Amino acid sequence: MFAIMDSPHFEQVLQQLIEQVDNHREVIMSIAQRLHEKGREEGILQGIQQGMSQGMQQGISQGISQGMQQGISQGISQGIQQGEKQAANNIARSLLKNGVNIELIMESTGLSREEVLSLQ
Repeated sequence: MFAIMDSPHFEQVLQQLIEQVDNHREVIMSIAQRLHEKGREEGILQGIQQGMSQGMQQGISQGISQGMQQGISQGISQGIQQGEKQAANNIARSLLKNGVNIELIMESTGLSREEVLSLQ
């Protein structure tokens, strides 16, 4: 290319290049526009993928955290209920051993007649 600059025909070659660029301006602009659109589409797609990935990670993290909190809460609640039931059963057994009336045991412990009778 630099050898052409030293040529006596440089001006003519330069003029031909300018004319060729002018003749193909629409094609060049069309190509540039397509490349711009393709780059934009790829950028949007990449943004969507990153957003989905981050959203999924955040959703999983929040889901695990909420699940653990619910599990702990339910476990504590069930443990308390089971402990209260076991305490009522122990009290009822003790009262039965001491000959206390079943009606009084039911009233004192909140157990049903069947539950008290099953402890005998």
